[in-house]
Amino acid sequence: MNKTLAILSAVHGAGGIIRAVEGKLKISALEPLPENLMNEIKNAKPELLAIFATIPPGLESSWQELFEERAAIMEFDGGLSRKEAEKEAFNNVSAAN
Repeated sequence: MNKTLAILSAVHGAGGIIRAVEGKLKISALEPLPENLMNEIKNAKPELLAIFATIPPGLESSWQELFEERAAIMEFDGGLSRKEAEKEAFNNVSAAN
């Protein structure tokens, strides 16, 4: 799961957003995402789709923004490592849905 969260974080950090539409991943970004990141997304497609299956339709971008915000707060204000902050943020945001 942590690899999947790292991918979501990397996409967000690169100015992009991933969402699921009818079982497919749709990526929006102002600039093309790096090739290595696109390969990671392709390799993690089943895991990413599983995450988005837990999110109510239409809230994918809001969920990702909330996840990023919570992870950053837990990392910088809470003193957690980035890995632990992402894990806690995922659990926190998923529980809210």
